[in-house]
Amino acid sequence: MKQLRLNAYLARTGVCARRKAVRLIQEGKVLLNGQKAHPASIVSPRDVVRVQDVIVRIPSVVVFLLYKPPGYICSERAQDAKPLARSLIDCQKRLFSVGRLDYLSAGLLLFTNDGELAHAIAHPSMQIEKEYLLVSKNNISQQMLQAYKKGVTIRRITYRMHRYKREGLHRVRIILTEGKNREIRKVCAHFSIAIHSIVRTRIAMLSLKHMREGHYRKISPYELDLLKQHLYLKEIKK
Repeated sequence: MKQLRLNAYLARTGVCARRKAVRLIQEGKVLLNGQKAHPASIVSPRDVVRVQDVIVRIPSVVVFLLYKPPGYICSERAQDAKPLARSLIDCQKRLFSVGRLDYLSAGLLLFTNDGELAHAIAHPSMQIEKEYLLVSKNNISQQMLQAYKKGVTIRRITYRMHRYKREGLHRVRIILTEGKNREIRKVCAHFSIAIHSIVRTRIAMLSLKHMREGHYRKISPYELDLLKQHLYLKEIKK
């Protein structure tokens, strides 16, 4: 672990988000090496941090890749008896989902116990590529694709794809680097495209290759290093 500001350290442990961590520190509920900490405190690997007299440490990072089937929600809590995508992963750690997929959509979802990593991958400023396979019931016009690439404004919100790969009249791969709530569905509705299915097939260099719906796997240390390196390169280019 490199040196971290105390609020970032607490967020990495999963205790709370950074903003709440600052409040806990200011309220004197956080001790660093037995002394009341300050918001500007720096934590190194040998330091001991206690929150309300409980020692907290950053757990080893795990990232799961899940092939979410349609009919599952990405919320942390059950809603209207709909099953949770999180329930498909057999892991007792607290996991954060990286972005979301709507109830009807399928495809790649990432879950990790590192809240900072989840935030970095999902944040629009990082411009991480997310690829979706759209299959329609009617023709997907070239006019629609070109308009979507230039930017389509629907109810005062502008949607813009990064690029696309057409695979037929009814199939196209759409690559987004931001991705707003139910974006592809809203754009399709705007152009009267009847959707058969939407599957997210890739996030950055991670894909659904050799996976089946409902299955998950832990990404390898090599893949995790590649992902972190990719994020680092994106960060220094900002």
